[in-house]
Amino acid sequence: MALGSLHCLVLALVAAPSVGVSSQSMRSSVQPTLRAARLRASVSGVATVAATTEPVMLGDVKAAAERLGCTLQVQATGPVYRLELLWCGPGDAQSSILGYSNGFTQPTGVAHLESIQIRRFSGYWQRSRLNPEADRYAKVPKFDKYGLGLLLSVGVACWILEECPFSSQRAELLAIMDSPKQHATLVRYYRRLGFSTLREVGDGFGSFGDQILWGGVGTLMSIDVDTFRRRWSTAIRGLGAANAPSP
Repeated sequence: MALGSLHCLVLALVAAPSVGVSSQSMRSSVQPTLRAARLRASVSGVATVAATTEPVMLGDVKAAAERLGCTLQVQATGPVYRLELLWCGPGDAQSSILGYSNGFTQPTGVAHLESIQIRRFSGYWQRSRLNPEADRYAKVPKFDKYGLGLLLSVGVACWILEECPFSSQRAELLAIMDSPKQHATLVRYYRRLGFSTLREVGDGFGSFGDQILWGGVGTLMSIDVDTFRRRWSTAIRGLGAANAPSP
């Protein structure tokens, strides 16, 4: 029995190095698994926060516009829409259009954002001493770095989700290529809002269908409508909060 026990002990000592190698291999294989688990947990946490964010509604966007002294007007006929941001300055007899967005939704579940036009940034009111409208330009409500386009875009997203006849979960727009500098500015702006690039629309035969649909060349971009609305809900509710009347 003693010799048997000694023999077992020798075998165990001889086998020990191989066991050590196996343990090291196990640790190296476990570490990536733990990292992957942490990554999944992190992504899940972000998704949970986004999913539980109280989404802004079209009424909230209109209220934000009113706090800034503007009016968000919605005109829609079936799947076709046009949203206008109106402003009436001191002494004005009628409202002026600061910006507008138009487009349509489709049975395919993809909304077609035809345009988002902001006159305040297009030279409509120039900052010039020679321009009689310069003083009026200075009185236009000022927004953050995302500008009037954010208010209009979120308004469009809310209309699509709340009132359009088709259930559109995604929206697409074309960052038009009128000039390289202007195009780069548009793409950068839309990416900051949350849009991602689908493809480039060129002037070749391969982009013929996109050219017919969008009426130009540029960068075709897309976004998830509900994710976009939730992402900017807090920002929209905070617009003009300092101007809100006390209860």
